[in-house]
Amino acid sequence: MLACVSGVGFCTVVLRDSMDYSSGGLAQHLVWSILSILARMEIVASRRNSILERDRKDGVSQYEEEKAHWQFQILHRNLWDFWLSALPDECLADVSLYLREHPVLVSAPLQLSAISFAPLVPESATNDERELFLRKLDGALRVTLPVTRANLRCETAERTVGEPRIDKALALIQQGYKNCEFSAVFVSESLNISERHLRRLFKRHLGKHLMEYVRDLRIRHSTVLLMNSSVQPKAIAGLVGYKHYANFSRDFRRQMGITPSEFRSRHKP
Repeated sequence: MLACVSGVGFCTVVLRDSMDYSSGGLAQHLVWSILSILARMEIVASRRNSILERDRKDGVSQYEEEKAHWQFQILHRNLWDFWLSALPDECLADVSLYLREHPVLVSAPLQLSAISFAPLVPESATNDERELFLRKLDGALRVTLPVTRANLRCETAERTVGEPRIDKALALIQQGYKNCEFSAVFVSESLNISERHLRRLFKRHLGKHLMEYVRDLRIRHSTVLLMNSSVQPKAIAGLVGYKHYANFSRDFRRQMGITPSEFRSRHKP
């Protein structure tokens, strides 16, 4: 469920027909930028209302408006069904990813609870489904929230070093390290400096090269997934930015001293 291969395909199919109409950007955002099912539902729920309101103002025909509403409903319901049918470990993994996608919520002083996710419930949901959704969310939050807060505290300490270009680079890394195409070239071009100069800056301020930092971040993220989900290590490799499992396994063993599977057997609750 976590990788949501079927869900991604469904997102693409459902929105393909309405690319010109309203959802091209939404389709790309759903397929490439969002990992957790919860975040996908959040995007669909929020964008549906804004797009429909915009189309009313633009004078779109009632048929096209109803078509868009139907497409959004199907997409929302499909994602919802994925979540309701997920195993407990899969729910833990998805909530963990959602929290990492929303660090502001994790660090907020107010207690995050399942009721905060009530707006994600689709119109077609029954009362029993709503209660099941909130109950599963509550259990997953109790487990994942403390772990995620601890990890984010460690990462935040590294994230600002006082050098503007490094701070911007770190922000780009946080946004893109889960993409297997992420590279030092992309960061250097974004900052309008040479790759060699960027490498020197990272070495001077953080004691490691940029891609070494990215590798460490990916491995750290993978340990959270290994401990809090039943997702297979090969799938986790893709979720944290590795194109090939062999490279992930090699880097993991080099950093942790054991294989991903051995780490899971030792540390999973």
